[in-house]
Amino acid sequence: MSAPDNRLTKQKRRHRGPLAGIVAVLVFVLAALLWFTAGVDDADLAPEGQRPAAPAPEAAAPETTSPEVPQESAPSD
Repeated sequence: MSAPDNRLTKQKRRHRGPLAGIVAVLVFVLAALLWFTAGVDDADLAPEGQRPAAPAPEAAAPETTSPEVPQESAPSD
């Protein structure tokens, strides 16, 4: 059974605020989910004992340049 007097316009007006609040909370939760999961990679999800070792920093070696030697062309027949 339905209520004898349905005032739809009054009900719509009274529900605008709560519905807007629900939408705002959903947008906030979605933004927070994207924010917190943006920096997660597979290494963060691995168990503690199975994490890959961090690569050792490479020592800065002095750059040596060798003089450019022209390549000999193949003999033509």
